[in-house]
Amino acid sequence: MPEPTPQALRTGRPPWAVRDGVTYGALGAPLAFVALPLYVQWPAFAAENLGLSLAVVGGLLLGMRGVDALIDPWLGAQVDRRFSQEAPGVWRLMAVACVLVAAGFAWLFLPPSFATTSTLLATTWSLIGLFVTYLGFSVAQFGHQAWGARLGGDAPYRARGVGAREVFALLGVMVASVLPSQAGWG
Repeated sequence: MPEPTPQALRTGRPPWAVRDGVTYGALGAPLAFVALPLYVQWPAFAAENLGLSLAVVGGLLLGMRGVDALIDPWLGAQVDRRFSQEAPGVWRLMAVACVLVAAGFAWLFLPPSFATTSTLLATTWSLIGLFVTYLGFSVAQFGHQAWGARLGGDAPYRARGVGAREVFALLGVMVASVLPSQAGWG
């Protein structure tokens, strides 16, 4: 068995490994993948398919950011509290959050025909879908960031974790920007 490195003795953590970066950072890609369709593709989709003006769509997105500002501190505290009690509870919560994001996207991008019959119905339909999507995204994002805060080790070790998360987030944004055109979505 190899001798522990001075870093491992000092921090209680093994030296940084690529595996650590992939394990922690990889979740950054799908989380980053969510924002681009929500802010770039959905407004055009809602205008064309739901008959909403871009002013209404912009108001809905701005309103949801306001709701986010109000509930995010509470959500972050709940995720942090749950992480301090038991990590498996956070993984289950994050799995539910990812299901909420997927359901919210389906709600937003696959509306039934009755949702387009009036502006009020289309606006309400969109508001519900945005709330579910934002809620799921916030919980998943907070869980991921709380995990990073608990990586342990010294500051350079944690900085490498954050760097890996950001690299994967950038890859997620790049894939999200190319995928619609490759799928023929224009």
